[in-house]
Amino acid sequence: MVVETLTGKDPGAEAADQMTGYIEGRGTWQFKMLLAFASYGFEVVDYEKMNVRHFVADPEGAIRAQVGDEESAQGILMETDLLSEKEALKGCLELPQIQFIESIPSFEDLEQEVKLGKLALVNVNLRMLQNTEGREGHMLIVEEITDDEVIVDDPGPDGGLRIAIGRSLFRRAWTSPSEAMANFISVTKP
Repeated sequence: MVVETLTGKDPGAEAADQMTGYIEGRGTWQFKMLLAFASYGFEVVDYEKMNVRHFVADPEGAIRAQVGDEESAQGILMETDLLSEKEALKGCLELPQIQFIESIPSFEDLEQEVKLGKLALVNVNLRMLQNTEGREGHMLIVEEITDDEVIVDDPGPDGGLRIAIGRSLFRRAWTSPSEAMANFISVTKP
């Protein structure tokens, strides 16, 4: 959806899966996606607490440090190909059009980027949005933020365009399981 919005061309589901490193049943990190966006010439900013240099040196330790909760960290570690993600991150760090802001972003940070017309990709706990137990990371594209709602596009198989989510529910899903996990990516054409 991001590539199509910024270029007018849909690369297709298979190409999108390849660009993001999607593998059925595995967690998908953003690093391959950031590289794909950069290959289109987009400017990309990743806002999250993770120390990316720590991740390159010790991915497992960086995940544990960011998450802070051993049960959640273990779940992430079990579904992540650490070597592949580490290599993708190394590639990201070599490109000037990819920037990392290593702090916990606020909702106001997200709101500001959206007001500036940037596409904001936000990782949320999909299960919380579905009112079910557990955690399942899922990317949404924030289109608009109003006083009461966050309007998103959901690129998932059961997704859709311009879905309204109550602001409070969105914030809880975005910060689940903790504030330290909040993150988003802004993408723009230079």
